[in-house]
Amino acid sequence: MTCPWQFTILETMHPKSGTPFLKEKTAHRYSTPRRTVALLALILGFPTNAFAYIDPNTGGYVFQVLFPLVSAVLAGYIFFRDKTKKFLGSIKTRISSIFR
Repeated sequence: MTCPWQFTILETMHPKSGTPFLKEKTAHRYSTPRRTVALLALILGFPTNAFAYIDPNTGGYVFQVLFPLVSAVLAGYIFFRDKTKKFLGSIKTRISSIFR
């Protein structure tokens, strides 16, 4: 199944023997390097004012929020890693025993 902006080449000729053979290659009609460079030039060529100000003390607040969150996620991963591996391994053996 291809998207409207894709097309698929299915049959080509062998370069040495000249016999046709199947070769599937999907290409994007709209993704050329020239268009990509033009789009980047347009985006970077017209800057807009953000009117943003970051207070110097904001870095400390961000650190106080992000450090405990990252630590909690990492601790949860380490704590449940072995249990998750055992659980998924048992599911895998059950499924493989069904199809034997």
